[in-house]
Amino acid sequence: MVTPEALDALDFLVWLNSGYRAAELCGCHQSSISRRAQEAADVFGVSLIRDSAGWRLSGPTVLLDLEREVHQLHRLLRGSELRLELAPPLAGCLPRLAASAWIAVLAETTQQERSWSLVESRVIDGWLTDRHPAAIDGREGLVACALQEGVLVVRRELAGHPALNSLALALQGSNGSNVENRASGEAPAFRR
Repeated sequence: MVTPEALDALDFLVWLNSGYRAAELCGCHQSSISRRAQEAADVFGVSLIRDSAGWRLSGPTVLLDLEREVHQLHRLLRGSELRLELAPPLAGCLPRLAASAWIAVLAETTQQERSWSLVESRVIDGWLTDRHPAAIDGREGLVACALQEGVLVVRRELAGHPALNSLALALQGSNGSNVENRASGEAPAFRR
């Protein structure tokens, strides 16, 4: 078993490819992210590796995947903020999501395979894209839910969760003063 903070540090580091950005979203110092992420990696017997594509894990992730499932269920049951990645063409939706129950981050790339992998492994809870991903039909654990502003890809068991309704309502809203300002080249993120 690992603390939620340690697993969050590992997951945010892998998702965001930045210890600094992970620290901002976790509300701690960058050195805490490094220490906590390494602690989680050690517990699950995986290696945390940085390469040209960013942070990734090496080694068997079976136990880590099971722990992520428990932590995702914990987030859902407690009403915690869920993690959402947006495809770059949907950057305009960030302001409307600022008051929702989701932590939203603009994807660094348009590589849908990476986003699908993050959803499948429960690093993130959803991926919002501007078009229906045709190749998703070959992935048993994922489902695409059509929303007014795009298509949300989630794990099949989340398709009926009330958090999806709150996301759909947020996309229809028009508030948006809480989007973080970022230096050029960094994708914005927001929190409630």
